[in-house]
Amino acid sequence: MEDSDVPNSCRARQLAEVEAIRAMYPEEGEFQMTDSEVTTFEILSQLDEDASCPPYLSISFTLHLLSTSVGGRHLSASFTFPRLYPEKEPVRVSVECGGLISKHEHERFSLSAHEAARETLGEEAVLHVMQKLQELAWEFEESTKSATAITLNPNSESAPGVLERKAIWFHHIKSTQKRKDILEWGAELELGGFCKPGFPGVLIVEGEGRNVAEYVKRIQRLRWQAMQIRGEEIENLAGGQELSVLRRFPVGIKELSESAVKMDQAPIEETLGILFSCRKVPFIQSSYAQDDSMLLGDEGNPVFSSGYPLSLETPFHVVGVSFTNSSLFIPYNKCRFV
Repeated sequence: MEDSDVPNSCRARQLAEVEAIRAMYPEEGEFQMTDSEVTTFEILSQLDEDASCPPYLSISFTLHLLSTSVGGRHLSASFTFPRLYPEKEPVRVSVECGGLISKHEHERFSLSAHEAARETLGEEAVLHVMQKLQELAWEFEESTKSATAITLNPNSESAPGVLERKAIWFHHIKSTQKRKDILEWGAELELGGFCKPGFPGVLIVEGEGRNVAEYVKRIQRLRWQAMQIRGEEIENLAGGQELSVLRRFPVGIKELSESAVKMDQAPIEETLGILFSCRKVPFIQSSYAQDDSMLLGDEGNPVFSSGYPLSLETPFHVVGVSFTNSSLFIPYNKCRFV
């Protein structure tokens, strides 16, 4: 075959492969083309067999493995057909996974896809690449099941039982997907607390210590403009004591509206709250001394910058949760150390 005939024969094979792939991935959302990709495909489909193909036009599309989970999200692969694919060039592939996986694992998926594309040079490669990714995804999920089971097992003897609380500040929480992850991961790990989206974002969580650690690790792996753990508290479980005895929140992360949280008429958007036990003030002091953000009054009781001590007998109602003398919300930027 003359080299001048190669692009035309490649185009015919490319068009046929796309139709075959469409038939193999018929479910809604599995095969995806953008509007511009659809237009390009239609133009190439309508060219005569002997017509030359403009070099700037190339077929591209994305496949989503909706039934296969990797780190809690499905795997996707975007393909672009070079002009001389499949006869003289390998298919170009880009792997995307928004799940909870490390950079190393993501690179492993990408490398596997590129190797599968190269080893099938001369043949239609998309199905082969997808099969390799599917196998790797199954392998990844199997390898993480045992570790996850240990993390979630409350009867594990690897560490003593503790209940842990954390107060986390974010520059903002706006992404719909991140908000969904915050709620779903909290339910999965049997955590309680609440999330206030908007500017700033606030997340208060409590639960079994190892589950809280796993939850925070997942949250940290998401992309944030700024995120800080502003407070934490750990309570040890006595022998035979149930975790529920120490809980201050029901299981499940509750999402609040962006404007629903107020204390003393001060919006939380302006005064990030820190959850803590008044009987454990030294923890707050040690965590926030560098912020010059809290005043300690007589006997270590927290005091607003106005100089008026907080009553430890008056119940507070903050974000729909009743706090008595065991826990309070302190607006840190309204206070200072002395």
